[in-house]
Amino acid sequence: MSPKNKKPNQVPDRVLVYSDDPKDKGLIDGSLAKAFQQQKQTQLVDSNQFTAVFRIEKNGRGGKIVTVLDKLPKHETFLKELTKEFKIKCGVGGTYELT
Repeated sequence: MSPKNKKPNQVPDRVLVYSDDPKDKGLIDGSLAKAFQQQKQTQLVDSNQFTAVFRIEKNGRGGKIVTVLDKLPKHETFLKELTKEFKIKCGVGGTYELT
């Protein structure tokens, strides 16, 4: 991902060494990267606390068959990362809903 397309809430694993921009102060001393890592660790869901249920449905989808994962935790960050991982590893599209 090029620097122009980088999302503002993503902090790289490396630490910035020098910058004249006062907005980069958190990147220079590493405090922003540390805070980001702590936030990411606290948001993870323990996979031993739930059992996913797979269902195959075709109702309301024009006869197309889809696989639905149910009974997952209602944690947006977890679902977003899980969806991204499934899409990459399975080579398919998909989305998640918090309903």
